[in-house]
Amino acid sequence: GNGRGVKAAHLAKVWQISPQDAERTIKQTTQLNNQSTNSTLSRQFGTNDRMLRYNRLHSIFFTDTMKVTERATSTRGYKYIQLFVSDTGFIYVFFMEEQKDYIHALKAFSKEVGAPDTLVCDPHPTQTKKEVRQYCNQIGTTLKILEARTQWADRAELFIGLIKEAVRKDLRRTNAPLVLWDYAMQRRALISNATAKSNFKLQGETPYSRTLGN
Repeated sequence: GNGRGVKAAHLAKVWQISPQDAERTIKQTTQLNNQSTNSTLSRQFGTNDRMLRYNRLHSIFFTDTMKVTERATSTRGYKYIQLFVSDTGFIYVFFMEEQKDYIHALKAFSKEVGAPDTLVCDPHPTQTKKEVRQYCNQIGTTLKILEARTQWADRAELFIGLIKEAVRKDLRRTNAPLVLWDYAMQRRALISNATAKSNFKLQGETPYSRTLGN
């Protein structure tokens, strides 16, 4: 080749990922056509049928809420994070000023990413109220509410812990103020979705390409 492409060592350093993940990512992604990651997330149909209008995600997604301390309120006024994560590790984050904004997070997720076959949540009232159930029914998503913690239901909590630690490291490494955590978290979610990890469900692909098919 002409040597103009990104090298694995450079990618590992900039993204703060392992050399192995960097190697897999470069092998599984093309650098010949630089496309916007939002180019295929929104599909327009001349119908009011939400089930047709939204991209179908044939996977299970888990969702969980994270709250930051008062002093860590972001410069944009955010105190809560709603995390959506798939069984293949695709991450979508939505920032909220209040926990009751969950319905806005759910609508943004389904419009920007798609409508999953199943959405697993905990029994918090904001995630189980009538408006949420009706919306899930409209977009063709089965809402699975967990009354007790199970091993596979903890996936969203696990990813919250992983992304929190990654954001802490990024902020420390760059000496950035804590109140910029939301920008750091957006960046870290994008990096995670674009990294080909050693997850057997990914079959060598990135979470982004595995979930959205491109």
